[in-house]
Amino acid sequence: MLKCIGVLLLAVTATSNVQAAAYTCTGAVDLVDQAYEGSVLIDSVALYGNEAGRQICNLNTTWNGVTPAVCQGWLARLLVAVAQRGSVTVQYNDTLSACSQQATFGSASNPWAIW
Repeated sequence: MLKCIGVLLLAVTATSNVQAAAYTCTGAVDLVDQAYEGSVLIDSVALYGNEAGRQICNLNTTWNGVTPAVCQGWLARLLVAVAQRGSVTVQYNDTLSACSQQATFGSASNPWAIW
């Protein structure tokens, strides 16, 4: 019995060491993709280190906790940045430590904020 409790405590301790942390990425957006089903993706070598898109939200349905209303605001901000050739900052709050580690397309974490 004590051996089982020890193993259980070790498993809980090992899983609790992985914690979310906030980090930001700033740079130019190369392209904003909007797919037919509503997903919005950012393509940016400056932010992610390659040309693969990262989904940030969906205009039609809540995606990873991001509502369509928030998505509309983010899309507007991104389109202004592309039109003005400016940069954006994307903040994530997940277990990764850099934007270059974000998975591509729909497997990416949702941003915490975009400004």
